[in-house]
Order: sequence, then structure tokens, then C-alpha cells
Amino acid sequence: MIDKSKLEKIKQNFNTSMKCSVYLYNLKHSDVNINMFQDSFDESFRKLKIRSRARLYPNKRVGFFPVAGDPIHWAHLLTAFKILADYDLDQIVIISGGYDPSKPKLVHPDIRFPMIKEALKIFEGVIVLSDITLEKEYALQKGENNLFNLLHQAPATYDAYYIVGSDHYNWSVTGKDGVTRDDTLKILSDNIEKNKFKREHTISAIFILRGGESAEELNAIKPPKFKVLFNEPHFAYSSTQIRNEFKNPTNEGSITYVPSNIYNMIVEKNLYVS
Repeated sequence: MIDKSKLEKIKQNFNTSMKCSVYLYNLKHSDVNINMFQDSFDESFRKLKIRSRARLYPNKRVGFFPVAGDPIHWAHLLTAFKILADYDLDQIVIISGGYDPSKPKLVHPDIRFPMIKEALKIFEGVIVLSDITLEKEYALQKGENNLFNLLHQAPATYDAYYIVGSDHYNWSVTGKDGVTRDDTLKILSDNIEKNKFKREHTISAIFILRGGESAEELNAIKPPKFKVLFNEPHFAYSSTQIRNEFKNPTNEGSITYVPSNIYNMIVEKNLYVS
């Protein structure tokens, strides 16, 4: 359970972060993005405050959210916070990929991980970053597989929720190279079948709706045996848009999606400019 004092501290941290963004980006408090971020936070905060009054769940409820975080931004952070509130989770663990030599443009985890951790400080340990992919054996594994690697290390029994975009609500997907590969439904199903835990964890998946598709359309796909939930985010945004804005500034507002402390780290390290 997230106690009220921690929730109030998270609110203070968020409000401070918004004030810093207004100052850094020379915005007005009426800026459309600032209002959108504030509205999203406030709705989730209200839900969490109500739900902190009583808990009947026997196990710890933890979401596992794979995010490249290149860079981390408010759509990542506030979507995680919304899911935390919508499903009354105790914690969300961000899983970010480790060093991948096949992706030379991906900022090295030695830089990327400290930025993600800095961004997550406002959530007071309720949303955290896992370091599992800093270990060589886990660095290149898919998020679905690392979910199970983390559950094998879990100190308690978890009701685990794997969080991913609805574009992964498939059994398989064919890439641009013409090769068909397993997707989330298949990978999770196979892992559930073959993994035997010391603890009786439960596995569910939360798919974040993207691109205007409906849960009804997605339900036409053969459902898995594990529990599936669909969640509509308050808003969405792409790290690619933000990287492009750093490279070729257009004043379109992409930069404001980056928390002010992360903006400062990006500028200090001269990231994304070439």
C-alpha cells in the first residue's frame, strides 16, 4: 500500500518539477503541455489517494514496464503513474535495455540509466528502475524474458503485470527484414509454461492502447490463457520526436515533454545533437 504521506511527497515533487519546467522553458502556467501533464497527474493522484484507504490483496502487486528511455519523458512517467493508480499497484519497475552493439544510436546505459533514475526520484520509490540489464547475461534479453528473470529473484510473492504497447498484442510479428518473430503473447505464454517459481506468482499483461485501436478490435486476436487488460493513456509521445527536436530545433514543443532535470543532463552531455 502507498501511504498518504508518500503520496503527498510525490505530489510536492511533481509540482516542483512543473515549476522548474515553466521556468526553464520560459512557459506560462497555461501552456497546453503543462496543463496536460498536471491533469494527468491529478487524476491518477486522486485515485491513489482513495485507494490507499483499504487494501485486501494478499500479494504485492507489481508492474514491469519495458522502456528504452532514450530519453525518458513525461509520457513514460505519467503513463506508468496512471497504470499504478488504475490497477492499484504497489510499485512499477521500469526495465530498460542494456548495452546493445547492434543499436549504436542507443545512448549507452552508463549515461541513460542515471538519467532514468534521476527522472524517477519524484516518485519516492513507487516507480523504480531495475538494474538487471546491466548484467551481461540479461542485457540483450527481451523485456518479457527479463520479467521472469526478475520474478526468480523476487523476495516476495508477486501479482505481476507486464506493461507494453498494444502493438505487441500479437502471437508473432513480421519485421521489415521479412523475418517472423515471436511477440508478447507467445513469449509470455511460453515463459509461463516452462518457468517454475519457488513462489506462487501470478502473471497478467496490461496493453497500452496506441494508434486509435479499440480493445474490441484487439480481442479479435486469439486470447492467451493469462489475464489481459487494456489501458488508454491520457496522452502519448515518442522519444524519437524529442531526439529530433534536440538535433533540429523547431520550437514545436517536443522539448517540454522532457523533465527539466533531464533536459539539463542531456545538454550537459551534448546528447542527440548529431
